Amino acid sequence: MVAFRFAVAVSLALTSSVLSGRLTAQQSAVQVTSTTTATASGPHDQLYAVLWQQRSAEYRAACLQAFATARRQLEVGLEEPRWTACLEQTNTDEVGHLPPAVIVDVDETILDNSAFAARQIQAGVTQFDAAAWSSWVRERQATPIPGALAFLVRARQLGVRIFYVTNRKADGKGVTEETDTRANLRRFGFPLDEGDGEDLVLCAGEHGDKAERRARICQSHRVLLLVGDNLGDFAPGTELRKTEQLPSGLAAEAALVERTRNTLVHDFAEHWGQRWILVPNPVYGGWESVLPPQDGGLRGALRGKG
Repeated sequence: MVAFRFAVAVSLALTSSVLSGRLTAQQSAVQVTSTTTATASGPHDQLYAVLWQQRSAEYRAACLQAFATARRQLEVGLEEPRWTACLEQTNTDEVGHLPPAVIVDVDETILDNSAFAARQIQAGVTQFDAAAWSSWVRERQATPIPGALAFLVRARQLGVRIFYVTNRKADGKGVTEETDTRANLRRFGFPLDEGDGEDLVLCAGEHGDKAERRARICQSHRVLLLVGDNLGDFAPGTELRKTEQLPSGLAAEAALVERTRNTLVHDFAEHWGQRWILVPNPVYGGWESVLPPQDGGLRGALRGKG
């Protein structure tokens, strides 16, 4: 077991170094001073998920499959004037005259941040660290998800506008995540041809939540596809609200949201692989946030019976 843990640690270290280079002194300090750490010898909940994302051929195949499907469905949607992927675009009889667009999420949809997750595992950090995340975004080192760049380049060639709807923070008060995201996207050649005053990267802190940002895009464009890694990239009501907004308590809210998520998948079954393209992300998302409040932790949520 000791040999296995050593091998895993070496694997994560090598992958993180190759993707992102050496840690800066500032990043190391953020990790060392973190107050939420796992024991040195204990397992980390994200270990296997991050290794699968970084090292498995199956992950790359799944991503390529998702974007190959997206490319085929894009051409289908272009030929059908009433076709829209957005639930926020309700009047389908009047969308045919609008220019076509695709809305994509950024993190774990078109940009791979597994090197950041690997650093957190190596440092023993078990909860999201906003300062460490902003530092990672500032590096502009996230790499393209397999198939994402080719799909978006092809979409642009077909005259389709690309909107990036992300929960990375909008610039302001010392935050540069939006600027850094644009630079990261341009570094790898993602289509980002913004005219004067045009905003194709819609971040948290501007124009409301993701549903409101999608609705804003729907006013001027016919949205052919939604591409994301989390249900919130496709529909509202799939995330936990803030604690102070929960009259029935966190556990009851988590159970309600989990049921809502499953109902959404069932009710819009025909959208998956047609108008909605899901990219695999085993590391984090709304799916795991609803489990600990109900079961006392991720291990408590495990089901040992069929």
